[in-house]
Amino acid sequence: MDESESNREVTLNSFLAAAGQSLTDAQGSLTEGLGLSANLVLSQAQLEVKAAVSADDERGMALKTISAKDISQGGIDPRLVSTLNFNFVATAGEATPSGPSRTPAEVVGEVKNHSDVVAMEKILGNFNYEATFVSDKKRWLVTVSDPQGRLIRELVLPD
Repeated sequence: MDESESNREVTLNSFLAAAGQSLTDAQGSLTEGLGLSANLVLSQAQLEVKAAVSADDERGMALKTISAKDISQGGIDPRLVSTLNFNFVATAGEATPSGPSRTPAEVVGEVKNHSDVVAMEKILGNFNYEATFVSDKKRWLVTVSDPQGRLIRELVLPD
């Protein structure tokens, strides 16, 4: 580490963001070509840093990097160096439900063509159809009712 690097100060947030990105990159390179998901390789990592810590109202907490050379040449009193421990723990990302691949009209059209629905509609008259997509199950719930609102049929269909 040269002299300019040893006196560099970085905000704690910037440091943690860079460290996290570095872990992500390293994890990706571990699985390259193996067909494994990178998020399954490292579940936890620990980082210990020795640095001078400062804080101000503008930037918040900051770290000043210190080299072993700085300490050995007497430029820094080793008792003033802080030891910071950071734990990075992998967590599963939140699953974002995907939208349906079909429209409600397409699903209702499929239900209207079911032989039992066609037969009942000839006897009881026009039906009302309501299709609702249940995203966490990736299924459609289709309710068929008569003009008086009585339930005739309820179907669960895959998306």
